[in-house]
Amino acid sequence: MLPKWITILLLSVFSLTAAGQTHQWAVQLPTSANGASVIISQTQDDSSNIYVGGTFRDSLYFTDDTLFFSNGLNQTLFVAKYDGEGNFIWAKAFKDVTASFLCEIAVNSKSEVVLYGSYINHSLSKIPFGKDTLSRRSAVFIAFLSVNGEFTAARDLAFSYTCLASALALNKKDEIHVAFYVSTGGYGISDGNTVISGTGYNYVAAKFSSDASELEWTQIYSTQNVRQIFDITTDRFDQVYYSIITTRNGTIHGKMPGDSSLAGLVWIRPDGQFKDVVFTELNDQIVRITDVCAIDSAHIYVSG
Repeated sequence: MLPKWITILLLSVFSLTAAGQTHQWAVQLPTSANGASVIISQTQDDSSNIYVGGTFRDSLYFTDDTLFFSNGLNQTLFVAKYDGEGNFIWAKAFKDVTASFLCEIAVNSKSEVVLYGSYINHSLSKIPFGKDTLSRRSAVFIAFLSVNGEFTAARDLAFSYTCLASALALNKKDEIHVAFYVSTGGYGISDGNTVISGTGYNYVAAKFSSDASELEWTQIYSTQNVRQIFDITTDRFDQVYYSIITTRNGTIHGKMPGDSSLAGLVWIRPDGQFKDVVFTELNDQIVRITDVCAIDSAHIYVSG
């Protein structure tokens, strides 16, 4: 059983500059006059290289490169690599789409850069990712890049009329854990060469193999019960935890926390079996749990 409640709310910001500390370097990512950009995720590899990613439109300028994407006010995702001293190495963007959105960047044990996000592709054109191509109208996807910035593989994880990627976590075996939203009109979740179909508005937590070729398990929640899944993580025993916020009078794994919308934490075993769920007791005073970190089921740290 999970502890009664294990929340640590990080509500204050501290500064080290008063003690004489400052940043070692900083870079800007300017855009053209009509452009816009935002950084959404960043990570670091074992060689201290830094990967940053987000979305942009029009032109995005780097030290030795410029990325372009022009489709009205739509934006597309980008990823850039810097070394530990802040020197620019490479940048990539998704261009053959109507729009795309980055959720999270990770680096796996093979030093591959793993991108998780979603895209809209109204023209149904083929989007090249190395040996793979994606061509759904709207999907959440996983893509892999080499250390040199070359796309090596990609897979659609799920597709529907509207899709939204919300969280990514890799365990020590590089198995992929994700959360996403799929809408009505019929949706599909990829499992190798087959598709698991469903209907309705749903939030989904899922586990895929390290190359995303096989679906291990899913937990599917109707939006009548869950308003959103925010973050997902694994512990040292490959158990899975993800943060949710319920609807009023929503039922989560047989538990109804009450007539308030509450933040909660779900615990799933490595094989996908439900283990436990706990909720806050502050009745709407906590809006969301945005970050979860777990060592094991007795040591879980969350913030929001």
